[in-house]
Amino acid sequence: MIKIALCDDDVGYLKSNIRDLIFRVSRSLDTHIEICIFSDGNQLVNQFVTGHYYDIVILDIDMPNINGKELAKKLRDIDSTFFLVFLTSYKMEIFNTVQYKFNAFIPKENAATDIESELNRVISEYMTYKPEFELFEILRNGILSNIKVTIQNILYFYFYNKQIFLKTTTEELLLNERVFSVIVEKYRSKGFYESYRNYLLNVGKVIEISDNYVIMCNGEKLPVSKRYKKGLIREFADYILMEETS
Repeated sequence: MIKIALCDDDVGYLKSNIRDLIFRVSRSLDTHIEICIFSDGNQLVNQFVTGHYYDIVILDIDMPNINGKELAKKLRDIDSTFFLVFLTSYKMEIFNTVQYKFNAFIPKENAATDIESELNRVISEYMTYKPEFELFEILRNGILSNIKVTIQNILYFYFYNKQIFLKTTTEELLLNERVFSVIVEKYRSKGFYESYRNYLLNVGKVIEISDNYVIMCNGEKLPVSKRYKKGLIREFADYILMEETS
């Protein structure tokens, strides 16, 4: 199932036009799509903050309270994996939205067949892309449950007071796993590296390595030791090179 969020203060337009086009694409691709409609961007931000992610987000640019560009930035700070589509009457804004890494920019005045074709392309590409999810068993308020998190949204793991914590872009989770070496062994091959004893970082979320600390993409400073620093720098350099050549 693909979850799509539509956000536009003109809810009537979304319900009478875009929703129907997406359902037509769903039938043509033989895939189930769940659509959630929002009239206020802040409502959508709250969904992301509380861990309710969407695979594809379709935004208007001209909205009250928070415009589509501001909204895209807030959402991208939380989750870098969703596909982003701007659907707007402001065609010239395409030059001001590249920084948000959109997958499509669709003028509202386009013919319905053209909009449907572009939506079909985006949804088909997402079906091929399929971001990698990890399933974790967590303890929340003493209750055991399972949660799905994308690799891209994991910042780091750390071991403290005989417990393992997972820090994501939105929250900190207590894992049911108790052996830190199990986490290290599993995630060292998935782009993670130790910076300090009992700290395992997502190298793709590191933005700076200093003498005594590492700065993560959310601004957090984490300790780095001489034992791990050289290897971490090597992994960091390899990641940057891979990004530049991909």
